[in-house]
Amino acid sequence: MDLSFFASTLCERGGFLSFPHWWAYLPDSAFDNSTSCSVTTVSIPGDLLAIGLAVLDMLIFVAGFVAVVMIIVAGINYMLAIGNSEKVTSARRSIINSIVGLAIVMAAAAFVSFIGTILRNG
Repeated sequence: MDLSFFASTLCERGGFLSFPHWWAYLPDSAFDNSTSCSVTTVSIPGDLLAIGLAVLDMLIFVAGFVAVVMIIVAGINYMLAIGNSEKVTSARRSIINSIVGLAIVMAAAAFVSFIGTILRNG
């Protein structure tokens, strides 16, 4: 029975609920895919940038989650304002700021992923 399909899915670089691993941008030569799919070699000066990008990717993921939660909270505050113009203005400003923050987070995630992919493949 060939279990290589299952082994390859365990060694993928995606994390739980898209949360990246710290080793997501390490080159393929750092892994031992034949036995346990674990990281075998990490050179600190050379791979420090790749590990730093993966940690930054984790922080960007958390920032995106916070931005989405803030959009939901601001939307609830907008619905609960019930004609109070100060609360409506504050909630609208919070929604706009959260959407701008989410757009910045998405652009940063794309940039970090692009640079990390270049490091991993290059």
